[in-house]
Amino acid sequence: MSSNYLSNDSLNYLNTTNRIPMKDWRCRDASLYSKISQVGEGTFGKVYKAQYTSKTNTSYVALKKILIENEKEGFPVTAMREILIMKRLHHKNILKLIEIVLSQPNEKNKYRGNFYLVFEYMEHDLSLLSTLRINYTIPNIKCILHQILSGIGYLHKNNIIHRDIKSANILLNNKGEIKIGDFGLARIINPNPNIAKRYTNRVVTLWYRAPELLLGETNYGFAIDVWSIGCVFSELLNGVPLFNGRTDNEQVEKIFEKCGIPNEESWKGVTKLKYWKERCPNANYTFNLREVYKDNKKVDDITFDLLSKMLILDPSKRITVKEALEHNFFKNEPLMCKPEELPIIGEDSHEYQSRKDYKQNKILMEANRGNKNLINNINHMNNPNNNNINIGNNNNNGVNNNGNKGNNNNMIIGKNDLETNNNFRNEFLGIKRNPD
Repeated sequence: MSSNYLSNDSLNYLNTTNRIPMKDWRCRDASLYSKISQVGEGTFGKVYKAQYTSKTNTSYVALKKILIENEKEGFPVTAMREILIMKRLHHKNILKLIEIVLSQPNEKNKYRGNFYLVFEYMEHDLSLLSTLRINYTIPNIKCILHQILSGIGYLHKNNIIHRDIKSANILLNNKGEIKIGDFGLARIINPNPNIAKRYTNRVVTLWYRAPELLLGETNYGFAIDVWSIGCVFSELLNGVPLFNGRTDNEQVEKIFEKCGIPNEESWKGVTKLKYWKERCPNANYTFNLREVYKDNKKVDDITFDLLSKMLILDPSKRITVKEALEHNFFKNEPLMCKPEELPIIGEDSHEYQSRKDYKQNKILMEANRGNKNLINNINHMNNPNNNNINIGNNNNNGVNNNGNKGNNNNMIIGKNDLETNNNFRNEFLGIKRNPD
């Protein structure tokens, strides 16, 4: 792979002749796609795996539902921004927006219809690093990281900042291709560092949020994406999230605990940031990030040099995407593998299903401790059509007295089921998921 990703990747988004004519912005009917299963969920709505069948072949897509039922102003501004940006993106490492479709108005959607964004389908996302415990080799990691940097570099070249890079938004297909997804928080920014900007700092999932955002900075730039990539890079190396705080204050402390507490000499202006006094921990932390990887044979000096430059606290000193692609990490042996040489994972794996499995295992463990009320309160998770889920004495695998599966009035979880699921206890306790 060549690191010269900037050669022919200009959007020319200010050139009106490059824009799609309004007459071509026509929505086809959503019934063209058959939903198979839900693979994602968020404040925007839900994401489904769907099938499209034409006269010549059958293909799979991802349908992202845009919630508009409760919108007072019509179509959500954030969704409009996402569509406008993605319509202009054409890069092998950026998820492709195929089209926008509209479902028929009905009583359920308040006679307004539902809009769906249709994307190419990707079988996995990188949240599998902490759930499936994939042990990637250094050539594998170089291949994945290079593709991530190439995609984000394309965005930065065109003055677009993603603002929500995390493992779950980095998608992987069975061909080994990496694509950046979820542009709900992305926006076009003014790249001139001499012009003050005021953007919201409530962006990026907490575990991947840069320290300048946590300390209240609103005049930020591309460096926040680089910090997030550094966090993903660490997950590729170690298999677990690097900074997993539960609150903003705890997240700041976890970062400073490993990267040291900055001062005006190491980060000019840091003590003047809005939340500095409130969130700076009362401790004498020094830089000890290297200790995290002391027993990791994958992390040699060159690897750590790139990682540490992505995780520099001062955003003005943080390495850029272009510089990262030119780093010796990608030039030294062993070289990156080809995408098609990445390990085959098998079944589809997405963060949504991992969260669901996590909750279901927790339910079974709570039930094994005798907490029957918890089971009955969340019966909709396993089967929304059940009226009751009871803890029984027999393992009947969810078959009711009539011998029917599915829409039972009573679903029995046998004690044998609960004992079997105790085997998941250690694995369950080891899974760490991202905060909402």
